[in-house]
Amino acid sequence: MIDSLLNILAPHVCVACGSEGCLLCAACGKKCISHDSTCFFCGLAVINNELCWACQSRYRLATLTSVGWYNQELKAAVQAYKFGAKKGGAKSLALLLGQVGGNTDDHVITYIPTSARHIRQRGFDHTKVLARAYAARVALPCTTTLARTNNSRQLGSSKTARHSSVKGAFVAKRPHIFVGKDVILIDDVITTGSTLSEAAKVLLQAGAKSVHALVLAKTPAHTGPNR
Repeated sequence: MIDSLLNILAPHVCVACGSEGCLLCAACGKKCISHDSTCFFCGLAVINNELCWACQSRYRLATLTSVGWYNQELKAAVQAYKFGAKKGGAKSLALLLGQVGGNTDDHVITYIPTSARHIRQRGFDHTKVLARAYAARVALPCTTTLARTNNSRQLGSSKTARHSSVKGAFVAKRPHIFVGKDVILIDDVITTGSTLSEAAKVLLQAGAKSVHALVLAKTPAHTGPNR
């Protein structure tokens, strides 16, 4: 109810073109979609957002699908959503996830939980809200399957520091919900992949059949193998 009232008093405007009604309009959102033909982690040629076999095994992700690169309109939309009190923008971003996401039949939808400190700072768990908005679009429930064991901060950390800081960062919750099932793991931005990889490891160890990462944006943080 509060979000609806805020939308009336201060309606969203597209971060790209300024049109009123949503955080990122359909036309501008379409421009953000980029089907990459290289493995995110190592740069090998693959088909549309897939991962090479070696990186699937190493990072424990069956697939990694993103809307596009973390720049220009998409970056502006993500930052406005996370840091600009634009909680209602999750619907626009979930629409983009729905346009690039694959088959969801009999999948379990979950997300990377935001640290308690960041929830206090922003006023909401942005990945949870995003995952719920996406789940509503594909008519599936969103389930909390992960809990954080620490509040380590990764933003701005080096690649090595990120890999170290996420070890043991998650524990599985209610594994009976996803045992033997394919899991869609939602996050906003992927930089090194260490967070998604660690979360996937925990889910697989708890009985998930496979883990498919679905993210809004990936950072152009490497020119060669992202290792």
